[in-house]
Amino acid sequence: MKSHPAAVNDGMSIRMAAAKYDIPPKTLANKFNGKHQKKVGCSNTFTLEEEAEISKILVRCSTIGVPLGKRSLIKIVKAIAIAKGMDWAKFTNQWYRKFLRRNREVSLRMLSALSFKKCPEWTAARCEEWISLLQNLSDEGFLDNPSGIWNLDESGFRLAELYDRVYAERGVKEAVGYVKGSESDRENISLLAMGDAAGKMLRPLILYKEKMHIESHFRDTHDACYNGTYYSGVMHTDVQTDFWRKNFFRPSSVPR
Repeated sequence: MKSHPAAVNDGMSIRMAAAKYDIPPKTLANKFNGKHQKKVGCSNTFTLEEEAEISKILVRCSTIGVPLGKRSLIKIVKAIAIAKGMDWAKFTNQWYRKFLRRNREVSLRMLSALSFKKCPEWTAARCEEWISLLQNLSDEGFLDNPSGIWNLDESGFRLAELYDRVYAERGVKEAVGYVKGSESDRENISLLAMGDAAGKMLRPLILYKEKMHIESHFRDTHDACYNGTYYSGVMHTDVQTDFWRKNFFRPSSVPR
């Protein structure tokens, strides 16, 4: 479009330039006379400054551990639009995609839940204490025999996928969302795996959130795992003690 007014400035008439470039004469005349100063297309619902403030809200919420998802973003922008008297504003998927393109400091990340209870427990002092303990065990020769070095790990697996994609500052690997950390906020099973450095593996412990076993817990397991139950689904000392007594203190193992 820039070359069209230039042609008129070079002496070509508006009608001739319109015919040459296949543009309506009225449109070219308005452009030449400066009547088309606004950006072509519909105006944005929010100004760039307002969208920048919304982006700051998203990043700030992610930083303090309460990241927001797409549904929360739509609720926020709808409330802002109503407060501005723009009840007609529609926030479609097209608006959503353009919003993310215009505000590159915000990106979508997979939500990673972190318990409020566990978060403050692992401090720098406890980390140093753990490293010192390992060094003492090594100095005393406890780590020389691979069959005497055991490692265990407990993981939780949700029976229903509850993860969501939320907004966070661009560049971060994951967005942390803090949860209550109580025994009633998990609907999952816990798995405890244990083995030594020589390659021996004990039967894994599978803990169900039940007060008693049901037949399906043992179906097709072929005694290759130890099934436990606890009303909260969270690992308990009574369950672990029974597991050690029936597995660790007898030569029961599964192939590596």
